[in-house]
Amino acid sequence: MLSSELLGEIDVLVDHVERTCDAPGNLNLQRNNLVYEVVTMVGEDYRLVQRELFVRLKEIEDRMESLSSSELTRLLSALKRLEECREKLVALFVNRRKNVVFWDLIRQMTTKLVEMKEKREQKKLEWKKSTNESNGFWNPFVESGPTVSVSV
Repeated sequence: MLSSELLGEIDVLVDHVERTCDAPGNLNLQRNNLVYEVVTMVGEDYRLVQRELFVRLKEIEDRMESLSSSELTRLLSALKRLEECREKLVALFVNRRKNVVFWDLIRQMTTKLVEMKEKREQKKLEWKKSTNESNGFWNPFVESGPTVSVSV
């Protein structure tokens, strides 16, 4: 599977998690049997989605070095969206050991992605600087250059 396809699947699964976070946050759900049953089913779906996300995140983790800058940004965005749902999900569905492993993976991947993006940006800046210096390019917005007089 291509990285772009894998990222697409991750996006869809993260969208599902975000919708799961829309569930009522009231912990007294057992008062209303229908709401309780629906939230229970949503919880079962969430656990399935969480497993699928975990598998795909582990797969993309192995490919992170080969991702393009836009793919890194897309993955980082998905991880941040997941992180924004964390508190609500932990409150809705009792935090079990599998959840700890899942959230640790997200935290580790986010840290690694941020570092990778920063390194790539630094390399890009260094490359631009060395190219400009070696070619003797003149940037009229940064430095003054020779004046040219035009006679009419």
